[in-house]
Amino acid sequence: MKSGQPSRTAEYMAFFRAWESARPEGKRLFVDNFARHFIRRSLRVAVWFSTMPVLGPLVRWYVDRRLPGARTSAIARTRLIDESVCQALRDGLRQVVVLGAGFDCRAYRLPGINSAAVFEVDSRLQTFPLTEPASPIPGKRPSRAGRLQSRQTAGAFGGCRI
Repeated sequence: MKSGQPSRTAEYMAFFRAWESARPEGKRLFVDNFARHFIRRSLRVAVWFSTMPVLGPLVRWYVDRRLPGARTSAIARTRLIDESVCQALRDGLRQVVVLGAGFDCRAYRLPGINSAAVFEVDSRLQTFPLTEPASPIPGKRPSRAGRLQSRQTAGAFGGCRI
């Protein structure tokens, strides 16, 4: 990670989530309508091209050739984590801790997550404070959520054990 800049990993994970979210409703594995707001313009253009019948396969080929396995594993991992967290919430989970949260927005997009306390932990450049007015999701804030910088996590999780 370059000093003063978010990591490329966080941005590319958001890129892959935006890409999957742009697929037709019957074909996509999940929806993250916030992901596109965290990526640079060139990656947003790639997401747009990926929706076109002729350009889509070319974009997919290029990305998969440059970053073998990254796109498919990011999409599969996102779906697996989303399903696991949603099932745990249905089973009564009361606290969610997302380590290495990056530009993830699970605290905003997963159904039922408002019933749990959510902590997203990452370096300062990959997170945004949920309480600031400049939050990227205006007017929408989970009722019980917080973001912590990785140095501030000691004792923050109410005595839970890992």
